[in-house]
Amino acid sequence: MRGRLAAGTLVLALLAMRAWSQTYEQQFNLCSSGTTPEQKIQGCSTVIAANREPADTMAKIYYTRGLMQRRLGQNDAALKDYNQSLKLAASSDVYNSRCYLFAITSRLQDALKDCNEALRLNPRNQYAYDSRGFAYLKLGMVDAAIADYDAALGIEPGRPYSMAGRGFARRRKGDSAGGEADLGAARAEVPGIVEEFARYGVK
Repeated sequence: MRGRLAAGTLVLALLAMRAWSQTYEQQFNLCSSGTTPEQKIQGCSTVIAANREPADTMAKIYYTRGLMQRRLGQNDAALKDYNQSLKLAASSDVYNSRCYLFAITSRLQDALKDCNEALRLNPRNQYAYDSRGFAYLKLGMVDAAIADYDAALGIEPGRPYSMAGRGFARRRKGDSAGGEADLGAARAEVPGIVEEFARYGVK
């Protein structure tokens, strides 16, 4: 009788382990392929809590959750996850994302440091040029901003956020025609882009 009970207990344990494994895999996949920020945060949080992946994978998980938190306006939580990701593995993309977070929250010198590091790790990271250009723009350094937006557009022509940023910088420098041309092209791709820049202090 005891043997049967033991065998039954073992079977139940194995079934529970299999069910947990399936749930974990589902959450792992949700972290990268969820259809909403909330779903991705849920999946990534499960993987982080389990803490069973290698360091480079965990760095990507923290980064993904941080991106989704920033999208939801949870900037403090996003910063913590970016920091943790960088502790696990240096990455141009994560330095750029933290740079952008610093830029939109007006920690502009911190932003420049992170974007410089992002570009040191990957000199072809157009997003880092864009983020650094945005920081320069907020600092009033319009020539530096235009140079970085030009660099970003040289790597990814037509990128609306780089065109908008350059448009604002050109307009501030007195090039109204060039500025309006860039802003018009950016609006054609992203209709609310000017209002988005305004939310972060650029008009």
